[in-house]
Amino acid sequence: MGDTNYFSGTVKILDNPTQKLVKEKILMTKVWVEIAQLRQNKLILVVFWGSLGDEIKHIYQINDYLLIEGYSSIKKTNSKLNRIIITALKVYPLFLTLTSASGKNLN
Repeated sequence: MGDTNYFSGTVKILDNPTQKLVKEKILMTKVWVEIAQLRQNKLILVVFWGSLGDEIKHIYQINDYLLIEGYSSIKKTNSKLNRIIITALKVYPLFLTLTSASGKNLN
C-alpha cells in the first residue's frame, strides 16, 4: 500500500458486495462505490471486515447512499492509474432504496 489518510464521506453503492474468508476465519467484504460529488466521479473499492461486512451484505443494496468513516489508501498498480481503497470502520445509512416484499423498487 501507499499513503493512508482518514476518510469520512458519502458514497453510493454501485454493485452487490462480495465476501470471502481470509485465513479461513476472518470475513472480508468488498464493494464498489462512488463518492457523491458534483465533479467527475471515480470508482472506489471499500473493504469491510467481520460483522460490519456481513451487515453491509445483508442490509444495504445497489443505489443506497451511506456515510462511511475509515482509512483511505492508494494502491499503486502497473498502469498509470492508481486505485483508491477505503477500509471502513463505521457506517451510517443516509438514503436507502425501498423495496417491497416482491423485490420491486418503490422509489
